[in-house]
Amino acid sequence: MSYAFLFAILSPFSWAIMNVIDKYIVHKKVKYPAGYTCVVGLANITLALIIGLFLDWSTVSVNDFLFPAIAGSSLGLAAFFYIILLESEDISHLVGLVYAYPLGVALLSFMFLQERLSTFGYIGVLLTLLGAVLLSFRVKKVSKNIVFLSIGLIVLFEVINEFFIKVSTTAIGTWHGIVVNNISLGLTLLCGLFSSKMRKHFFAEIHNIGWESISSLFALGGITTLYLAMAEIPATIVSSISSIQPLAVLFLERTISAHIGTITKDKLLIPKLIPILLIAIGVGILYLGL
Repeated sequence: MSYAFLFAILSPFSWAIMNVIDKYIVHKKVKYPAGYTCVVGLANITLALIIGLFLDWSTVSVNDFLFPAIAGSSLGLAAFFYIILLESEDISHLVGLVYAYPLGVALLSFMFLQERLSTFGYIGVLLTLLGAVLLSFRVKKVSKNIVFLSIGLIVLFEVINEFFIKVSTTAIGTWHGIVVNNISLGLTLLCGLFSSKMRKHFFAEIHNIGWESISSLFALGGITTLYLAMAEIPATIVSSISSIQPLAVLFLERTISAHIGTITKDKLLIPKLIPILLIAIGVGILYLGL
């Protein structure tokens, strides 16, 4: 169990590193974000296939693929909107808003996995929502063109992803689930190649495959540690611990902007930090109240 808690803590840090690398790539290297999503899909499939070659699939049936495939496909859909929004939004704003999703995971876990919340849990819910609302106000000041529907879809797909990762851990081996998850993620993004315009932009962005491979390695680390944590700990707890990701993103965002080059339009720290801290405190209380 102690190792599972460690994995639950490591997962958001791995995701945070990926977030900041993605922002740097999209801000500095990418001309066509939509086409770049197909590059992301290709990189994730490649890494998953490499891992899959070292696994024994003789005891795994096609039916076992269902839950990790749903988890991976939903993550792929979230990744598409996430990359598109990266072009215009600071990553600390975007990730902060998205991290209202543990509330959805907690709700589904309550309804279908019999995970219950205490009074402290509901206090945590209110604080998390307050943080998300305050951060939304800040985003409106920074960009008038942000598509809040897209953020809502990212939240929805993240909820589906983590819930089905939890379900997957009871239906298929952890490493097999990780492989199916990432292949499904990649295939979902590669569906964009059915569009001739997307194909054209994909070939224009394929030279960034090296950068994306670095980002995908950290994404794989985040997915792997998430699966390992979910295998032992209730989904509500794992998602709650994930609330530290926006804080890690904020720190990394500031560090990169100071030493490598600006990747953020909003240089004021406090207006970002207060809402993100409320989100972190809220889901932290949610965790402590379990």
